[in-house]
Amino acid sequence: MGSSFDLDADDIIDAYPAAVELGMARNYRDVARIVGEQEKIEELELWAVRKEAPWQSNS
Repeated sequence: MGSSFDLDADDIIDAYPAAVELGMARNYRDVARIVGEQEKIEELELWAVRKEAPWQSNS
């Protein structure tokens, strides 16, 4: 089930530091993971899962 949006995983990943600055890092990762799942963007989904890992700096 794809959407009509042209989503670029790199743009979404590059915007992550702004979410961290706003205190929204966890929410951003959750949404990125869900979008990756729904839109079949494996790079985005895997990035979000890696960022959630406790051994990552998450920034």
